[in-house]
Amino acid sequence: MLLVGASFTAHALSRPLMSTAFHAHQITCDRPVRLSQDCSAWRGATRRISIGKLRLTLAGDESGRTILITRVRPQPKHNGIVFSGRATPMILQRRLHEALGIIRSAVEDQGICLERLQPILRGQRLDGLYAEFSDNVYDFLKGFTILESGHLTVGQQAAK
Repeated sequence: MLLVGASFTAHALSRPLMSTAFHAHQITCDRPVRLSQDCSAWRGATRRISIGKLRLTLAGDESGRTILITRVRPQPKHNGIVFSGRATPMILQRRLHEALGIIRSAVEDQGICLERLQPILRGQRLDGLYAEFSDNVYDFLKGFTILESGHLTVGQQAAK
């Protein structure tokens, strides 16, 4: 199992989904985990959320306990563009771990704990993560969905 970063504790990885990393070309909405929420055969995870300083896409299983985290990017600046060069594999890996840390922190306040973590590799690059939680985390994370304007989340829109 590939794990880089000091932000994870060993107990969170006590029972991986499988003994080795998944490879991106093996991932579908039906395997290795059946993702029945916000998963497209063409695009993979489709629920775009904004959490912390990041944007990412999610898909979830029927129970909402297992999620797929992909396409993590920084929030756009005021003009909608993030001024940065091409993301290196190390930057992509750091963003995925940062996203997982933000999600873990947010859901722990709801009494939900990370139980399993499984990396998804594209070659040697970390491309996404499967994360399994103790309870339905997906319904909670839907509250961070990016609306069509691309700048407001559902929770921010409700506050207006």
